[in-house]
Amino acid sequence: MVRAAVAKNGCALSILAGTEFPNDREIVLAAVQQQGDALKWASSKLRSDRSVVLAAVRRHGRALELASPSLRADLEVVQTAITQDGLALAHVSKNLDDDPCAKIVSAIFNNDWLPVYRAAGGLSATKRVVLMALKKNGMALQYAAKECRNCKPVVLAAVRKNGWSLRYASDDLRRDRTVVAAAVSQNRRSRMYSLLKNEDGLMSMTATART
Repeated sequence: MVRAAVAKNGCALSILAGTEFPNDREIVLAAVQQQGDALKWASSKLRSDRSVVLAAVRRHGRALELASPSLRADLEVVQTAITQDGLALAHVSKNLDDDPCAKIVSAIFNNDWLPVYRAAGGLSATKRVVLMALKKNGMALQYAAKECRNCKPVVLAAVRKNGWSLRYASDDLRRDRTVVAAAVSQNRRSRMYSLLKNEDGLMSMTATART
């Protein structure tokens, strides 16, 4: 009966605080499968359960915030979360494994993004995770580490998705004509975040960026 209730409305787990149910794996799993952020009412033990957390972030990427620190540094959990919602990048652990051999499935990128992915082939796992997030939402750049905001393939990915994200790029890249042109091509008003001293030829570059 309880399982059926949370399977219909994950929020029902909230009224079960103080009982044994927030520590019942089947009950919590049913709740997060219906509503990912129901993870907030799970016991700390189950917020450290990989299968439970994976189910939660598949449903609601930003439920990553509610996971244990170790799972916020788990590549598969992080991939799953940011594939669902790019802004889940805000909750990725700073201790994310930076194994250069880590593979992020390129199939999540559509054809327009494959060149960006290939250009980032030599980047760390952390930067490739950021690229995944930007594929979903360019504004996720605001949550990226400083080194990522100064990485041209990463910033190009962001501004091509959302020109406004130029504001979060490093000063050096806000002076980069290719980056600025890509941003302005996506959103002309993003030009306000450009640090170019000389914008001669920028509009012709913008036209090229659109093609």
